[in-house]
Formats: sequence, structure tokens, C-alpha cells
Amino acid sequence: MSKDGKGIGTEQGKSIDINNAVDWKSMDAAIGNSDFKDVRDKGGYFVDKSELIDRILRMESAKVFLFTRPRRFGKSLNLSMIDAYLNLNYKGNTWFDGLKISDLRPDDPLKNASPVIRLDLGCIGVDTCDKAIASTRAVIADVFMDHPELDNSERLSPALRKLYTRYSEGEVEEDEVELSLKRLSKMLEAHYGRKAVIIIDEYDAPINNAFGNPELRSIIDFFRRLLSNALKGNDSLDRAVLTGVMQLSKESIFSGINNLYVDNILSTEFDDMIGFTEEEVKKMCADFGAPEKFLEAKEWYDGYRFGNTDVYNPWSVLNYVSRKFVPDRYWAGTSGNGIIDTLIGKADSETYRNIMEIGSGGMAAEDLSMSVTFNDMSSDYGGSSIYSVMAATGYLRAEKVPSGGYKLSIPNKEMRSVYKRKFMNALDRLRVGSRPVENLCKAVLSNDVLAMESSLRDMMERSFSVRVFDSEHAYQTMVAGMLMSLGDTFRVEADRESGDGYSDIRIISSSPEHPSVIIEIKRTAGIGQAEDAARKALGQISARRYCAGLKGEVLTYGVAFAGKDVKVLAGHADGLSEHRRPA
Repeated sequence: MSKDGKGIGTEQGKSIDINNAVDWKSMDAAIGNSDFKDVRDKGGYFVDKSELIDRILRMESAKVFLFTRPRRFGKSLNLSMIDAYLNLNYKGNTWFDGLKISDLRPDDPLKNASPVIRLDLGCIGVDTCDKAIASTRAVIADVFMDHPELDNSERLSPALRKLYTRYSEGEVEEDEVELSLKRLSKMLEAHYGRKAVIIIDEYDAPINNAFGNPELRSIIDFFRRLLSNALKGNDSLDRAVLTGVMQLSKESIFSGINNLYVDNILSTEFDDMIGFTEEEVKKMCADFGAPEKFLEAKEWYDGYRFGNTDVYNPWSVLNYVSRKFVPDRYWAGTSGNGIIDTLIGKADSETYRNIMEIGSGGMAAEDLSMSVTFNDMSSDYGGSSIYSVMAATGYLRAEKVPSGGYKLSIPNKEMRSVYKRKFMNALDRLRVGSRPVENLCKAVLSNDVLAMESSLRDMMERSFSVRVFDSEHAYQTMVAGMLMSLGDTFRVEADRESGDGYSDIRIISSSPEHPSVIIEIKRTAGIGQAEDAARKALGQISARRYCAGLKGEVLTYGVAFAGKDVKVLAGHADGLSEHRRPA
């Protein structure tokens, strides 16, 4: 849909206005269908992003466009839409009738006027550099076979026709694969007398998938040569549009391409063109007959910030609507990201604490760089790259702060559970293991204080130096981070206002079968003072009414740390229950 909230669908080949549609059973949310032509032909629900085409064509100073967004945010469908608009093979189509682009560019001479080269690099195998080259050779052969008109074209020289046959049959060497897109552009211009448009989906997938591979440098060099030949100094190129998840640095891939326009999650020019805006989601809920479900959709799938626009996850929203408005983790598991796992495994103590702070409902303020250099990430043992990668890939919301930098947080309810799993992977890679975490969660819910103490000591011994835990807040983020794995039945909050103050940790149960929990944390100079400190923590919970608003059973704990040792006291509404360690 456009900013004015208008959306168009089709039914039996005819355009219809779905502003008045109310029967979701007769509508197709077109989940996972990234073929614009097919969606329009079959009457699938289409959120009108056609203004994207007009914005691209109006930017005459740019020749190569790169759009980076998280996976499943509609990039491939947008590319298919651009292909349908520019590709001369689709002259006379009615797919854009009623869409905003038809009002913005009536009688557009650029519509269906160019030969288009389109390829998807998302399926390239990268076990080795040789396999990456062979896989790319096969993809390129398919791209050439998409243009059979060149096979016997009298406008091509005999040498070019022979070359076309070799490419379409996959009988070319590595250096010829690297020149393939440039040569196909030349062939198409010779045949049609028009320069070619190149469209590349998931341009960065092979390189991202090769992260950690000992042949990464060779794989990067191969794709750099392939893309540079196609996009730099190609006299037969009209314009190019690429999409991906991350913006690889110019030094890595786009060296020497001076007319490159990059639009990432921090950019503003196209910020409402990828992903769904709030008005679009509100309209979709109404179109499918349940306007009252909008607030639930907002809680689960809103929270992303691209440029100046708040954005919803389109993959999840479409699944939510098509499954009769049942909220679930639809985006989780649609793709992995080994880069994130590797970077978390390299996290230093400050990064580790920030990860836990964010996971427990807090925020972290960090600088972000959307241009990724793999050499920097490979040697980044401080973990500073992880925030940029997690924001670019959709795990974090990044909101610009006026004073500089970005405020990072988990965007929505769906992503909280995904983040928990990522955090557990981080513990594994830090050689902490999951056992103390699992034991702590079990002990907290069963009111087993001795087991809580044991689990916390175990965690402390396996993690960082005691110097990392230089404040109560440091201990708090560690404990809150461990408790993130409790699951969707519980909501873990840290430093939230409750009663007459701010409790350290509140675990709110959504089921009457499980208790809610309040934990107050203290830090002492020695274990001899820990019991008194834990007792004061319990008193603080009671005096400041941290349990206010909680329903059902509530367990309370006072936890006092002294270096890597710990004392836990459990409290109840009717008094204090102490559990002492055996002498």
C-alpha cells in the first residue's frame, strides 16, 4: 500500500479495490510468493510499494542501487516488481493498473522498454571456492537461457553467437564466468539497441555463507570480479538494482563503483518502501475482517526502525493474517546467520553484559557501521561489529539518538524468544555451557535456594574475571540474562518501575500454574556481609511493594554477591524463610 493506505488486488485477472474487502477467506495473503506477476495474476493481496520504482527512476545521478534489509522483508518481491515494470518482454501487461506508479508515471516511456538480466545468488554453494565458481557457472547458464532470442540473432556477430552458446551450455572457464554479466549486457544491447538493466537478488548470500570458511578471501575475490565487471565500466549497462542483507564494504565488493547508491536500515530515502508501515498493517487487519487485531499485530511484529519510519515484519504479518490472526514466531527459523554466532562467541565482557542487558528488556547505546568489512569482523575480538550485524539482520531495533550513536533494543514480542536462543548459543561459545542456566531457572521457580546458589557460583566460575562484576548492575545483567531462557510463559524485566520503586528483576508469569518472581540484588565486599545484604534486599522488596500488580503466587529472593561467591534468601508474604548452607 502507499502512504495514503490504498491497496489493490486482482481477481480472475481483473483489478479490484480491496479497500472494501471484508471476507479474509476469499483473499490470498500470497505468503512466500516473490513473483509479482503471479501475485497480480492470481489476485493475491498486494501491499502497493510501486512508488519505489518512481523514486529509483528519478535518481538520475545513481546508476547502481543497493538495498539492504533483513531476510523476508519483501526485497525479492520488490525486485520482481521492478523487473515487471522495466522488462521489454512484458509489454502490454495490466499488472500495474490501479497501482500508485500508474498515477506517478502515466505514459512512461521507460515502462517495459529495456532488456533485463535477472539472477539470484541465494542458492550458490560455497563449501569451497571451486564449488562457488561451479555453482555460479550453472546459475549464469540459466540466465543466458532466459534470452533464447540471442541464439540465432542476426544482430550479433558470429563470435558473439558462439559465445552465447558456450555460456548457455555452461562451457566457460572461471575468468569467463566473471565476465558473463558484462558480456550478456553487450549481447542484449546489440540485439535490441537498448542498454540492459541488471537485477541481482541476495548479492551477499554466498559471501555471508562463506564467513569462517578458510577460502573466504578467494570467494570474496571471485564475486568482487563478477560484480565489478558487470557494474563498473560496463558501457551496455543502463542501471542495476541489487538487494541483500548486509552492505559489504566497497573495498570488499564494490571497489571503483562511483555511482553506487546504498540504502540500508539507517537510510531515509526509501525507508517506507521495504517492510510494512503501521497504516498498511492497520489497513490489512481491516481488509481481512479483524480491525481489532491490529494492536496484537503491533505487539508481536512492530518495532523495527528503518530511517525515519517504524516498520513491521511483513513475513510475520502475512502469516499472522492468513492463519486467522494466531500470533506466533513466524520469522524465527526462516534463515540462520553464522556470522552472528561467530561474533557472539568472540564477545568480550562489555559486549557480553550488553547482550544480557538487551535480552532482559533493557537497551544499549552503540555506534553502528552498516558497511561490513570481513577482515575487521574476523579479528574483532572486542565484539563491536556484532551490534551492526544484528541490527542489519533484523534481531535489533536501531533508533538514532540526537546526541550521536544508536539506541539498540529487541524490536517486538516475536524477536524476544529468538533473541533468547541466540543468547544461549553465546553462552555455549563462551564455554559457560547451558547447565548452570538450566539449573538456575529450575531452582528459581521451585524455590530451591541452595540450588540457586550453586548455579550462580557455577556460572561465576565459568565466566569472566571478577573484575567484570564491578557493580550491582553487572551482577543484575548476568542473572537477568541467564533467566531469559525461561521461555514464553514468562516475561523477564530488569530495572522496571514497580510499586514504589524500580525492582532489579521481575519475572512475570502468564500462567496460573507458575509463580511470578521478584529478585533484588546486592553487592558486598565479603561473604561475611552477604547474608545481611540479602536480608536487606528482601526488606526492600517488601517496603517498596515490588510485588504490586502481580497475580497469583509470587516468590521473592534477596541475592547478595561477594566476588564470585553468593548468598540467597527466599522471602514470603508472611515472613522470611532462610536457607543456610551446611557448615
